[in-house]
Amino acid sequence: MRATISVICFLAAAILEIQSAAALETHSVAEFGADGTGDDTAAIQDALNFAVSNPCRLVFPASSYKVSSTLRIQNPGETRASAPVLEGRGSEATSLIFTGTSGPLFDVVGVNSAGQFLHDLTFERLKLIGSGRDTHEHAIQIMGCYAPSIRNVSITGFGGDGIRVNGDLAIDANPDFTATIFLSVDGCNVSRIGGRGFFDNHPIGCPSVSIQRTVFTMCGAGGALIQSAGFVVERTAFSGCGWIDEKSVVNAAGIGLQIRTPGGSVSRGLLRGCEFDTNRGEHLRMDNFAMARLENNRFIYADRYGIGLLCPPIGANMAPLGARSVLTEIVIDGLFHRVDAPGIATGIKWSNSANVDETSIEVVRTRVTNSGGAAFTPVEGKP
Repeated sequence: MRATISVICFLAAAILEIQSAAALETHSVAEFGADGTGDDTAAIQDALNFAVSNPCRLVFPASSYKVSSTLRIQNPGETRASAPVLEGRGSEATSLIFTGTSGPLFDVVGVNSAGQFLHDLTFERLKLIGSGRDTHEHAIQIMGCYAPSIRNVSITGFGGDGIRVNGDLAIDANPDFTATIFLSVDGCNVSRIGGRGFFDNHPIGCPSVSIQRTVFTMCGAGGALIQSAGFVVERTAFSGCGWIDEKSVVNAAGIGLQIRTPGGSVSRGLLRGCEFDTNRGEHLRMDNFAMARLENNRFIYADRYGIGLLCPPIGANMAPLGARSVLTEIVIDGLFHRVDAPGIATGIKWSNSANVDETSIEVVRTRVTNSGGAAFTPVEGKP
């Protein structure tokens, strides 16, 4: 009976999603002159301006579109507004190639007046390609959006960050009013970029961010940095962070996933079913973490890119900020360490115990396989 009810609920939700998608009016960038044969910047910008003023599904037919300057998506007024759905024909069929000499590929400004957000912006089934120009070359830079989604998008080649979430305290001193809330990143692949795959660059983070079924590979500055009050990271991989390709280490301290002290509150979150493989400095760093669960994650230590070192030397670095770190009410349930090469490494390093409530921290179901014969220490220090 329960199974039948679950199936009915699933089908009902799927039908509602299909109906919602069908209800959107559909336009194509081709209507505005973008055809993949030359510089399509102006035509795509015209299409975006139309789609923001007339919320619709804006389709990018299969092609490679050259973009020579930043594409801007901005709330058209001083009130809440609905945003378009930007849809390609698949990340291997529709690509935007950025050759701009400054700024990001997409710059999204959802708020002109405090708290009046741009709602439901969606990027899906696209490939975004950068030139590796500099650290300001981001793929998607976003501020002041409510419930945006980035789904099945491939991001590669940028010198800066893949997805960068900003705020603007010049609009309002309260960071809540320019935050991006309920951002969903699902089914994406972010690889071979100079910055971070995901950078939560806002004083209070990106509240209730969700990252699922996504791969961060060879992100030079790190895979993802989250400082949100509330997040879910699930079935996601962080691999080779610190490298930008198989031969170029750009950051010896590269971290797969970092949970940084957020402004005004401690983090609350879920990290489940994720894999961390051969990140250069650390797989996971927890500056602040509270009421959190880490469940069924795997850490792989190897010398995959032939630098003569076991990477990373630290699996999880806990509370490295001294008195500024707060760790409490944490359950680590199911952590598998797989050591594939010789060398020296530590699984969990408790960097200090200041503001760490050891009575509320529980570590259960850990396992180590050490086929590489490394000097591996499962736990160093204590909470």
